[in-house]
Amino acid sequence: MDSEPTKIALMVVDVQYDFLPPTGALPVPGGCDILPVINRLLDHNLNWSLVVASADSHPYNHISFASSHGLKPFNQLKLSNSKVIDLWPDHCIRGTKGSEIEFGVQRALDKFLELELDVVVYKKGEDINKEEYSAFRDKGIDGLTEQLKYYGINNLVIVGLASEYCVYATAKSALERGFRVYWVKDGTAAVGGLKAQNEVEQRLLKDYGVDAFRLVDLETILSILKKVPDPNDFYCSNFVL
Repeated sequence: MDSEPTKIALMVVDVQYDFLPPTGALPVPGGCDILPVINRLLDHNLNWSLVVASADSHPYNHISFASSHGLKPFNQLKLSNSKVIDLWPDHCIRGTKGSEIEFGVQRALDKFLELELDVVVYKKGEDINKEEYSAFRDKGIDGLTEQLKYYGINNLVIVGLASEYCVYATAKSALERGFRVYWVKDGTAAVGGLKAQNEVEQRLLKDYGVDAFRLVDLETILSILKKVPDPNDFYCSNFVL
């Protein structure tokens, strides 16, 4: 690599029970297989300047639920404004077990908070009439972008679920905002399996280039983090957006 980052954040996308086999409402194949990688990256001894976790948090009758339209899931629907949305089984409904972040990941996040390290928990999909895949907001005040800028971060390591939907959308939004993205191949999984995973990775690589979008594995990121200055002398504050 031509240069190593000095400020780097970890972005954990939607590692929630409804996206995990075998009991999730919308399970991602291989979703459980990436948990050891994510938990390794959530070691509080690593030199993250910031850790961000996103989580779907839908109301009942959300626009993306097939049941809200009397239709079957895994289809698409054209809305009155001509926008086409994907239709899913009911999932990640606020207050349900399925909406909770997986226990090991949540425990690691709690440890960061306990140690007064910097954590942002970002809930998305709360607007009943809006489909939200990215952890970054499309319009208006974008709290996540501002938070990353506040910490002086321009490098984002992304892991989570699902690769071709929320992870892709979050990575794309980050790249559009000028952040360099490190996509951890063994820390992500796709609804469509390895083929879908490879397709979305190659799409981002083609659209943004090898300097902005970097395909890496766990060991590469751990090696990079060894060279990153310890951020513990930076001002600490914890947010839920």
